[in-house]
Amino acid sequence: MSIAIEYFLKNPSGLDKPLLNELEEILKTQFYDLLEVVEVKRGQWLRLYSFTKGKVIKVWDKIGSFGVPEKATITGRLAKIRGRWYLVGGNGIQLPFSSTPRHKKFMRQAKGGFKFTPKDTLSLLLEEDAPKQSAQSRIYTQKEIKNKRKKLEKNLIN
Repeated sequence: MSIAIEYFLKNPSGLDKPLLNELEEILKTQFYDLLEVVEVKRGQWLRLYSFTKGKVIKVWDKIGSFGVPEKATITGRLAKIRGRWYLVGGNGIQLPFSSTPRHKKFMRQAKGGFKFTPKDTLSLLLEEDAPKQSAQSRIYTQKEIKNKRKKLEKNLIN
């Protein structure tokens, strides 16, 4: 279960029914994708080619439509709310290219289907020569934790 679904089910903030309905729509329809900018109407919407769906989707986003170049490929999470598609999350990565019809065809016909995840975006953002972090986080001793706390308190007080 994702954090968002758990939040929806428990509703710790006591969201009212309209907000809960909107959150439910997002959870049911959201998907993460590589999106090619096809057309932009500044301050209103974007037409984006979805590599996952293989079609152009009109996405309503006032702020996003100002910042995106007219020829670019972006990453983002889309969701359908009240019959319209919206950007509900993204990583801000803008790749300065667009795909040819032939490339789009290869992506649609990829064995096992084309799947794009936030991990893929992260791998694009990480430098190749950066040291790889292990998947397991370091476990600190009680003494190391106490020393770190003292250091932080000292910095905050001074």
